[in-house]
Amino acid sequence: MKLYELFEQYVQHCYELYQEKKWGKFALNIVFSLIGIVSTSILLSSVALYIYYNFERLTKIVGGFFLIVIMVAYMLPKKKTELPAITEDSPSYDPVFLNSTYNLLRNNMVSMCAETAETLGLRVPTTPSQIDSPVHFDIISGAAIFHFLCGKQDSASPIDTYKAIGILQNTLERRLNNNELMGISQTATFYNGMAYPAIMIDNVLDMGRYIQIDVAVTNDNYLRYRTNRLYNSMDAGHYTTPRDKNF
Repeated sequence: MKLYELFEQYVQHCYELYQEKKWGKFALNIVFSLIGIVSTSILLSSVALYIYYNFERLTKIVGGFFLIVIMVAYMLPKKKTELPAITEDSPSYDPVFLNSTYNLLRNNMVSMCAETAETLGLRVPTTPSQIDSPVHFDIISGAAIFHFLCGKQDSASPIDTYKAIGILQNTLERRLNNNELMGISQTATFYNGMAYPAIMIDNVLDMGRYIQIDVAVTNDNYLRYRTNRLYNSMDAGHYTTPRDKNF
């Protein structure tokens, strides 16, 4: 409730006492009101006089207090805002470019799967859409990995994925070297002074009814990622002798 509303109610109360001729209560209210007004006036006057006669001292105290606050705030360690690190060698891939690359690889992979189907125990795909993966690609460590699916002849029979990687990679390299891949003319990528196939089979996963074939267009990011993956696998205790197909 606001102050003026309280004052209005008090005046109304005093007026009602006056109308009802309750002179005793009316007189007491008037006396208490005068005492309150006089006391408040004396208090405010005392405060005003104290400020007037001690203005310089109060100014020094208040100024000193704010100066101490400013100094303490300045001396406190400030939390630095860290900007997110920007990896210079992680390209920003254009989804349109990635989808175009996926379609180009798919057109070549369908014939490769058909060629190696008998050896790997796969069903022969007849159209590129038959090897489509629900997720076309992933970006891992700045490298684009493209995914393709090919059905197995017998879902109960496991596929030797290590052997499948070797067969698919050999077929891929033969076609690269003979310029038999549609829309792909580059045959090799150079990294750390060594030549690598322009396209590599990154991995083969046995998914039960089908296998997933992961393919990468090689660049510095991918070859760095693949090398680190090999070393991490060795550090984890898988001390297998590296073979050519690992690279």
